[in-house]
Amino acid sequence: VDPMGKKAWNSDSNGCIWKQAGVWQTNPQSSHPVLLLPEYFANVDFGTECYLPFAKEYADTMRSVWKSKTQELLIFVELPPLEFSTTPFPEISSSTLPGAINATHWYDGVTLFTRSFKSYFSVNTQNHRPVFGYKKILKMHVSQLGEIKQLGNEKMDKAPTLIGETGIPYDMIESTTSKLIRTSKSITF
Repeated sequence: VDPMGKKAWNSDSNGCIWKQAGVWQTNPQSSHPVLLLPEYFANVDFGTECYLPFAKEYADTMRSVWKSKTQELLIFVELPPLEFSTTPFPEISSSTLPGAINATHWYDGVTLFTRSFKSYFSVNTQNHRPVFGYKKILKMHVSQLGEIKQLGNEKMDKAPTLIGETGIPYDMIESTTSKLIRTSKSITF
């Protein structure tokens, strides 16, 4: 990506850090991965123990090179979409992560997985129950988006919310997308 050829990743690396740590290895006969330590990531609060330290270090690094003295550096906090996450959203105080913006993603699961919007049917991913009818689906969507906003208020010291992504798959109309890709040598968006 860098026109000068500088790499974001350490080119001296010996591959996957989890393989180096002995979490998994490649079976020499089948070339398939084999999990050696299934408990390695068990009983870990991903949001608090993994994501938050990463986000803080990232933000600190970005601030160390931030040139503006008059504009605050804003950090977009994006965990897995709530609809599909089994990880609780961590408490993120403004003192721990100054300038944090709640940028949680939101998707309608049925649309995402079927690549087709169904105005008459969806599934509430929080209670795993079907939802029927346009008005009920709209009400569910509004409620889910409101809950994302509440995360900024309740879990992030009233941080502003900007939905990081919304759920329309890039290949929603499979036939049109496939035809475009097959007939074009390059696509510019």
